[in-house]
This record gives sequence, structure tokens and C-alpha cells, in this order.
Amino acid sequence: MLQPFVENAIWHGLSPKEGEKKLQLSISKKEPNYIEIAIEDNGIGREKAEEFKAKKMIKRASVGLKLTEERLAVFSNHLKQKHQILFEDLAQGTKVIVKLFVD
Repeated sequence: MLQPFVENAIWHGLSPKEGEKKLQLSISKKEPNYIEIAIEDNGIGREKAEEFKAKKMIKRASVGLKLTEERLAVFSNHLKQKHQILFEDLAQGTKVIVKLFVD
């Protein structure tokens, strides 16, 4: 479930970045009714990554987020839980937050 987010952070955020590269994964129970998973990098950010992507000769369709949404929908239906995916643009990098809500 987290693989596409971690892979995007590495390939699109960190690999084109010069200098120190950081990737942090945290899982916490924020409140009794949900678990929060955060993937944070100090990469080049989503806007700059899109600029790099637009310049590439070979274009590939991104299906990682769509597949993750489908997996979470199946997971949520099976366990009667809901989910939410949030993207935060940081001063340096990106943070993705996945919230899994428990009934």
C-alpha cells in the first residue's frame, strides 16, 4: 500500500536532488479512531518534479496512486473503515499522509 508513495519520493523527489537526502516513514495512532501513516522527503518537491517529468523523452502513465486508492477501497469495504490520502508541499520536499479510520 505504501510502496508507490515511497517509490515516488525516491525517484521523483530525492534522485534529482543534490546534497543530503532524507526519507522518513512514521506510523502513529493519532486518536482512538484513526491511524496515520506519513511519508516525508526533503526532495525537490512535486512542482519541480513535474517540470523534470515534462522534459523526459519517454512518457509513462502513473498508476501508483490509482492502484493504492483501489487497494484502500477494498481494504476499507472489507473492514468497514474509511481512508484519506493527503499531500503536503513542504518548504523542501513533500509529505504524504495516509489516514485509516476505524469505526
